[in-house]
Amino acid sequence: GGFGPEGYILPGVMAYEVEFENDPDVGAELPAQEVFITDLLDDDLDLSTVEFTSFAFNNRVWQVPPGLSHYDTALDLRPEGIDLLVTVEMDVDPDSRMLSVTFRSLDPITNQLPDDPDAGFLPVNTAAHDGEGFFTYLVSPASTVTGTVITNQADIVFDVNESILTPITTHTFDAGSPTSSPGALAASQLQPTFDVSWTGSDDAGGSGIGSYDVYVSDDGGPWSLWQDDTPASSATFSGQTGHTYAFYSVATDNVGHVEGKSPSAEATTYVNVPPAVGALLDTSDPVARPGLLALEAQGVSDADGTPVLVEFYDDANDNDLLEPGVDTLIGTDTNGADGWSISVNTTGWTLGQHT
Repeated sequence: GGFGPEGYILPGVMAYEVEFENDPDVGAELPAQEVFITDLLDDDLDLSTVEFTSFAFNNRVWQVPPGLSHYDTALDLRPEGIDLLVTVEMDVDPDSRMLSVTFRSLDPITNQLPDDPDAGFLPVNTAAHDGEGFFTYLVSPASTVTGTVITNQADIVFDVNESILTPITTHTFDAGSPTSSPGALAASQLQPTFDVSWTGSDDAGGSGIGSYDVYVSDDGGPWSLWQDDTPASSATFSGQTGHTYAFYSVATDNVGHVEGKSPSAEATTYVNVPPAVGALLDTSDPVARPGLLALEAQGVSDADGTPVLVEFYDDANDNDLLEPGVDTLIGTDTNGADGWSISVNTTGWTLGQHT
């Protein structure tokens, strides 16, 4: 198990299961009388913590008494109609770092290996899985530093056959929590809908960010979850004009470490939608020079207040954009009680189209 090809896991007690099979697909033709398993333990494992927990074969499972790094027992299979004793010895050598488990079939009369080649504790495997077995053990790491890599591979021998290597397992520790924060926001937003982004990083050598929770507070109110367990790094927020919104984020890495922080604003913005004019009408088109041009702004609104001034400009570049210092202010109206309008004397205007 573990996340990604590095097999990232939380540091702690590691549970191993070593499986074996008297497999006809690789040439097994007779029951196995002996199975020898050796497992060279990684240098970053604490051998004083090894604890055998169980073993099994032929669809039977036996539990090992707790706390034992050495265990041996003899099983009498005769009550089950199998004329065999099976000894099981489990041990770990602290000098060589070698963990070993041996299963051996014995003739109940001679206490020696059976003379009959068909008399073995592990039959050739079938669809009933009767030719399979395993043993399990626990062991703790000697180092829990992020980036510590633990590898494991067992060597299995059936009787006097060549050894079979199990696949290599790799696990990498991630011991630290991630950090995150929202990106900076403009002091004010001109639209109630705006984008919010966030970013984060895991501790060096860790498994990386898996997801984020992003919280929001409206006008200093209680925090509420806005983005839940999202792998994304941005989203569009829909607010209301005249409200202040604060955000903070909490990251979770790919092994389950959750960023620890107290709720507090990490990015804040105010939604301030500017006043708008629905339409601009002129009452004389074309207009003579000299003459009077009447302009009326209709549909004047302010989402978070009451309009108090409308300014009218001559768009010098005819681009529908207000450019201070370029466009010419031609009049203002500060009283909209009877509509927002002005009357402009065109004396001195250039001939042609004005916007």
